[in-house]
Amino acid sequence: MPSISSSSKFTKQSLNKIKIPKGETLVIIHHPDIIGFKLKISCTVCGGKVRKTWILEQKYKNQSLKIRIGEFPYLSIKEAIKKAIELKTLMANGIDPRAVKRQQKIEENENRIKERERKANDITFKELCYRYIEEYAKIYTINWEEYTDRVHTYAQSLYGKKISQIRMSDIQQIFNDISKEGKYATANLILLTLRTIFNKAIKWGLIENNPTLGIEQHKMQARERRLSYDEMGRLLPVLYGKATPLIRDFALLALYTGARKSNVLEMEWDNIDFERKIWHIPKTKNGKAQNIPLTDEAMEILQARKFTSESKWVLPSASASGHLERPNNSWHRVCKKAGIKNLRIHDLRRTLASCMSDAGASQRTISTALNHMNPNSTMHYTIACMELVRHYMSEATKIIRRCAENYNIYNTI
Repeated sequence: MPSISSSSKFTKQSLNKIKIPKGETLVIIHHPDIIGFKLKISCTVCGGKVRKTWILEQKYKNQSLKIRIGEFPYLSIKEAIKKAIELKTLMANGIDPRAVKRQQKIEENENRIKERERKANDITFKELCYRYIEEYAKIYTINWEEYTDRVHTYAQSLYGKKISQIRMSDIQQIFNDISKEGKYATANLILLTLRTIFNKAIKWGLIENNPTLGIEQHKMQARERRLSYDEMGRLLPVLYGKATPLIRDFALLALYTGARKSNVLEMEWDNIDFERKIWHIPKTKNGKAQNIPLTDEAMEILQARKFTSESKWVLPSASASGHLERPNNSWHRVCKKAGIKNLRIHDLRRTLASCMSDAGASQRTISTALNHMNPNSTMHYTIACMELVRHYMSEATKIIRRCAENYNIYNTI
């Protein structure tokens, strides 16, 4: 086997000129400066296809190691020398390069597996939303339908995209488009909703990073909108004269009970105690059950509906759930006919609280009525407490109805 020590630096041109001597199948070219660094030129048979392989031979802990570095010219001279020096440095520091190589192969295999899993899990955003709703939101959240509506309304542009391809710029664009319409609170809500969905995708191992991170929410003041007395006087005639009975009763029950929209929509007859005049909500937004004392005005609505009801729902409809689901459009029409602007259904809850305050209720009583979580509150629903809350809810309802006196609607209430 011919072995040649090069007297000059390796160059691509000089190495390409080297031929295997006639009758031989192998020749070794030694680097002039780096001991053990060689180029092995070989062929399987005389005159056959030639392969040129970088190798490093060196003793390590009384062992003679022969390490294959790569193929020439695919691995350049400069890259091969760099790799040879790295290997010699490892051995000089007592590190076995074979162990390093084995670890690298293990990591490469793990990365390949992860990549295959990532591609298999690389679902579209629409598919992620469906999984989030079915496997998490429906089970653990009360207002999951609001999540669905919010995403469907504002984030449809993401539906067809693979979740691995969604970038912060995509989320920022949605946030900016909503903000340009002056809907700053809505922009914040959709951002938080998307952040929650992508966090769940990370937990499920579908993606590694959340594309919503880095986007700042708008700084918002707490909303204080409530019906003024004049607006109450205009709203009630429209509810009784121009709204459908379903929307009318929904709005009045929301106003008279101060309950959240989702709880009113999902009200069931089994949870109404007509004898004690109590509505039991098994689970509210804060995760706790709530008993709401029902005023005479609320009871009148419930008794009238119960008389003709054939459903388990207090507010039945032809929706998939069987109960009223999306009253927002009807509510906007009612407000428009009443000449009332910027009034959300949730503002009815705030209106009852305000009227209770006007009637002289303490903040603790109001918080108890609305089921606000207050770690400093020791007020529980004893019978006396229930009746105290009922008293002020009744006084608040009288204030609301008194506002309609000038509209002569008591004959229909």
